[in-house]
Amino acid sequence: MSRLRTSYRDDGVRIAAHGPSASAEHPDVPAAAVTSALQTLYGFFVEHYAEIVAMPSSFTSVKQGWPLAAEPSELVNTVLSKMADRISQAKSATELADRADAFCRLGYVYRAMENENNDSGRRQLRLRPLPDDWEHRADGPDAEGPTADDEDKRNIAVLVQTLRSRAERAAPSATCLTALHVRCWQAVVAGRGAQASLARELKVDPSRISQIKSSATAKVRETLYIAGVLAHLGTLSDADRIHACLDVYDRTGGPARALTTEQRARLATAALEVKESPANGQRADAQAAADRYLRRKDKKSLREKIEADGQRRRQFEAEFAELLHAAEIAQSGAIDHPHPNCTLNCDTHNPQHDRVIWHIEWT
Repeated sequence: MSRLRTSYRDDGVRIAAHGPSASAEHPDVPAAAVTSALQTLYGFFVEHYAEIVAMPSSFTSVKQGWPLAAEPSELVNTVLSKMADRISQAKSATELADRADAFCRLGYVYRAMENENNDSGRRQLRLRPLPDDWEHRADGPDAEGPTADDEDKRNIAVLVQTLRSRAERAAPSATCLTALHVRCWQAVVAGRGAQASLARELKVDPSRISQIKSSATAKVRETLYIAGVLAHLGTLSDADRIHACLDVYDRTGGPARALTTEQRARLATAALEVKESPANGQRADAQAAADRYLRRKDKKSLREKIEADGQRRRQFEAEFAELLHAAEIAQSGAIDHPHPNCTLNCDTHNPQHDRVIWHIEWT
């Protein structure tokens, strides 16, 4: 997918381009037209950057008390990237022209920025980083009595404690949460200067804080998949059982190794595409995982080979689903669990096809 790649100076005054690159994804849209539209979009954001980065302070939702979901410069980066993607995905010259025209209007950018902030804020409020007393909150339910929400909160507290302890081993495990992970996660969600302040303390660009936060949420989502979706019911409330699942997942050598490198890579990708539905319960969406897998930088050659051939794409997705299923069974088999919520929702592994393990939504 084409993307207008940009970065920002620490002071956020101007955008410095690494250069736009484009290729038409549809035969009716010349690549040169896409490149021209991206350059126009980029130029518009450069020209009006001071106005655009100041927009969040005047959002109606912010004035009414809704928090900023990220630093203004990060919101600009996100909206610009999404606009660039939509330009690259235009299916006709008319659609390309309409999008390029709309995206270069300050009123449209303002609405897009506020919508992005509101959407991001809602997602983050579904799961905020745990406060300083999270260790004690794992001990029991609130005074009002236990609820499903209480159980999910306790499970998250146990999960985070477990991942933190894996970072403190003599040889830290691959799936763990470091102190830096937690600090960056808290800074991004806190907003209102916390991310920029931490970036200055660490002497890194603010975007690096977002990257570390994204890594942290990915580690948690992998754990929920490996120790939740693919494990025995109740595993997420037991640190020892979480460790057992992750030890299998992280083992990279020796006779006890259960997963190949390729299988682990597919599981890591699928963990970010766990979906829930009334009919299928909670499990990895193999088609969405295949699409995410193809977007990896090291899969560019494969992506280019199949993206223009619908039959090859369907064949790849079917093969990906089978290989992912095999990886899931290898992981669950290593912990002696015969009934994981596998991606194929097959009768062999799913006596209950609509089982839901946890109810937490993720950014």
